[in-house]
Amino acid sequence: MILDSSGDSSDVQIHTFSDVSQKAYGAAAFLKIKHKDRISINLVTSKSRVAPLKKLSLPRLELMGALLAARLAKEVKKIIDQKCSTKAFLWTHSQITLYWIKGPSHRWKPL
Repeated sequence: MILDSSGDSSDVQIHTFSDVSQKAYGAAAFLKIKHKDRISINLVTSKSRVAPLKKLSLPRLELMGALLAARLAKEVKKIIDQKCSTKAFLWTHSQITLYWIKGPSHRWKPL
């Protein structure tokens, strides 16, 4: 199911996932639509980037992946919110990244 022109959907959510390797990082955004007793999940968009030539730690790359996911979710939410209200969820498997995001920003070193 895709959003209809009336925007008549019970529950619309954006789920954005990020992941990295030593050579690249990326994010993928999915749209979950619950309408009456049906649930539909579709890939909306994705983005990837090649890791910088400067050697970075995996946690730092995970943070860059999370940033890419946040920007991607913001773009998708902006477009979908024109039709209906949405909730956005961002997912990463890196606990270090979550602690860094929650922590004070003055501890971060600029790239």
